[in-house]
Amino acid sequence: DLALADLHLPAQVPVVVPSDLLQSRPDIQAADAGLKAAAAEVGVATAQLFPQLSLSAAMGKGGFSWPTMLSGAGAIWNVGASLSQPLFHGGALLAQRRAAKASYEAAVDQYKQTVLGAFQNVADSLAALEHDAEALDASSRAALSARGAYDDAAARV
Repeated sequence: DLALADLHLPAQVPVVVPSDLLQSRPDIQAADAGLKAAAAEVGVATAQLFPQLSLSAAMGKGGFSWPTMLSGAGAIWNVGASLSQPLFHGGALLAQRRAAKASYEAAVDQYKQTVLGAFQNVADSLAALEHDAEALDASSRAALSARGAYDDAAARV
């Protein structure tokens, strides 16, 4: 059973809360993940502007004969490289990069708003806790005063 008398406020209400505690909030973690994803998209869009280099190598055997199987005779080697550069995309790659940067800036703003909202929420909670502690103290003093008045009245009867 839960009784009101069993509930107690902390002896001392903290004036500040370390910001490290706020990092564990799900809303801040989600905003942080969105920020990291947007930053990665900027990196991908930037990388698409650069040339792509591919290297390949292959080795094989020409002809099949047991005596020459382990020797170098008939060996075929192939080494290749290719380089491709996006040339005519009509500015699409630059537009994708600008869009990724804009998404990143929006994610930064969203992260800032989320963190500020979290700090405001904590500040409001601390203020409410302090107000409740003051109200409890006033109620306790009123109860003691009423008890004293009752005891005085009962002693006169």
